[in-house]
Amino acid sequence: MLQGFLPDTPAVDPAVGLRTADKVAQIWTDDKIFGWGRPVLALNSAKIGNPERAVDYLTAYDYWVFDDAGFAQRGGNGGTPPPFLPGNAGFLYAVAYMAAGWQGSEGDAPGFPRDGNWIVKHEGLHRAL
Repeated sequence: MLQGFLPDTPAVDPAVGLRTADKVAQIWTDDKIFGWGRPVLALNSAKIGNPERAVDYLTAYDYWVFDDAGFAQRGGNGGTPPPFLPGNAGFLYAVAYMAAGWQGSEGDAPGFPRDGNWIVKHEGLHRAL
């Protein structure tokens, strides 16, 4: 949450945050991420300038499972009955964050890759802090 969920602060060195995110991606693989970890990691990845990784966290459907009603399931050994509300709320917040941006972000849909494969439309969303 260092650079995704929390607003910018001089207490967080961006270079340390980037190295931390890269290390987390290396050792905390898809099979080890449960609950609202995916949205939190997506927020952080978007803000540090890695939108491809942000999208990957949210679309790892072999591990990030949704039931037939569209609710995220906690998965793994969590034992939480559906719907797992922190996962669902986190998913929606991450997508809105990636689409509308955050304080200091530039352009529209700054959390999505700019490779020409994404057309992101949104309305009524405000930038996050």
